[in-house]
Amino acid sequence: MIDLWATWCSGCIANLPKFHEIAKQYEGKEDIVFLTISYELDGYEKLWKEIATEKKVNGPNSLILYRREDSKDFQKFMEGYSITGVPRYIAIDKKAISSITLWVHM
Repeated sequence: MIDLWATWCSGCIANLPKFHEIAKQYEGKEDIVFLTISYELDGYEKLWKEIATEKKVNGPNSLILYRREDSKDFQKFMEGYSITGVPRYIAIDKKAISSITLWVHM
């Protein structure tokens, strides 16, 4: 399960604790991985680290994706997962990929 979020998205930040809570429920299961990817402009790494630490989504499964329009990898990721905005949740299993926009209100 992937949570695509951004430091400039207040809804994304509000949902991070819920994503962390759900991930904790599946901790130790080998058939599911929870990953957060923050979608950022250059120069936002410090803020990303601060928010990820505060919301407890830091660690090896917390990544940053720099928004670079000239990057083929960036374009492939955005197009491949039909990403048009954040927050975006992506579930990948052995058969298919499901990408949804979802607001989780706490």
